[in-house]
Amino acid sequence: MKAVFLNGALFWRVKLFLTEASASQGFGPKGRAP
Repeated sequence: MKAVFLNGALFWRVKLFLTEASASQGFGPKGRAP
């Protein structure tokens, strides 16, 4: 159970990191951050 939680947390951390990295370059779904 704990392993699943850790995997989920790691997944979201990577997902958020990639989203921020893409947004900083203007490739994010929201475009450039204000």
